[in-house]
Amino acid sequence: MPRPQRSFTSIRFGVGAKDHTRVLGQPTEPTIFTTLRRVAAAVVLLPTLLIASPVAAKPAPDSFTVATLVDHTARVQAVAADRASRLHAAVTTDLTAVAVVPLSSSGGSSTKPVPYTQKNTGSRIDTVIRFALAQRGKPYRWGASGPGAYDCSGLIMRSFAQIGVRLPHQSEQMVRDKTRIARANWTPGTVLKYPGHVALYLGSGKMIHASRAGKPVAVVNVYGSPTGYRII
Repeated sequence: MPRPQRSFTSIRFGVGAKDHTRVLGQPTEPTIFTTLRRVAAAVVLLPTLLIASPVAAKPAPDSFTVATLVDHTARVQAVAADRASRLHAAVTTDLTAVAVVPLSSSGGSSTKPVPYTQKNTGSRIDTVIRFALAQRGKPYRWGASGPGAYDCSGLIMRSFAQIGVRLPHQSEQMVRDKTRIARANWTPGTVLKYPGHVALYLGSGKMIHASRAGKPVAVVNVYGSPTGYRII
């Protein structure tokens, strides 16, 4: 009797880019076992790989010693002291030395003292001007308002105080709410405002002011382009 013919069935399945054929009836090793065996081998080798290629240790941060801290603090203090010194010098230096152009109204030369005689009319402004003129020759000192020395706003403030007019001891504040006057309408007693500086107009193109350190209170020709303000 002929032997019964064995039936074979082929099953095709894809793994990645390859096709594998498993023939039923022939002994083959299941794919899952192969995968598990490879994973187990990798687990066994992992410690060896880690020992052979150790991860580089993270470098320790730089140590911040007490000496470093002291040195850094000293440098910061030195910079701060230098800046404070420069700021103080800028504040205590008369701004007119920089902001005022030493030219007369006619384009001539400078701010040298000029002779001046006040005509007394008995008005309130005459009282202001007479007091200012009496301070001629007194030294300039920043922040001073008499009687031995003056700065620019101190001289104006003290002069108008003689008639009971109170003004701030600061050039910008002194004229902030006052009436501006065109140059053609200036009269004696007009306060002339420069950037960072004030002077008292006397008439005839002259003014009196306390200009800057090293220069005493003096009568000079009006220079530059100040703005005139009426105080009273």
